[in-house]
Amino acid sequence: MKTILSLFFVLLLLSSCSKEPVPIHFNEDECAYCRMIISDKRYGGELLTNKGKAYKFDSIECLSAYVQEQKPGSKDIYRLLIIDFYMPEVLIDVEQAWFLHSDLLKSPMGLNLSAFNNKDMAQTVKDVYPGELVRWQKVNEIVKSKWLDK
Repeated sequence: MKTILSLFFVLLLLSSCSKEPVPIHFNEDECAYCRMIISDKRYGGELLTNKGKAYKFDSIECLSAYVQEQKPGSKDIYRLLIIDFYMPEVLIDVEQAWFLHSDLLKSPMGLNLSAFNNKDMAQTVKDVYPGELVRWQKVNEIVKSKWLDK
């Protein structure tokens, strides 16, 4: 009995430290940065820590600003994920994503950033909503210059 109880606690401990994305509950979950309720399924993101904690965000700019302001050490961050604009159920790694910065495609917090799983899809949307295709590093520069340096 003691062995079974010990095994149960080990399994419980391991399951509570999962590094898997946590589903975003739209119209319920709160953004870790701006504290707004996450409502638009085309936008949002998550920061997963090495300890298994998930911080949820309502926009690309909130995720970027949080990381830049909090400056959690890279050893603390396990993954940064963002919602694919066309597949809200899919979280993609920010380093793999392509971002469209277009004033004609409004995002929840007003910097007008949208994320896509691949460059072809981003280009297709850019053809309709002209703007600039960028990668994560440039997103951070945009957020810094338009939000954080003001």
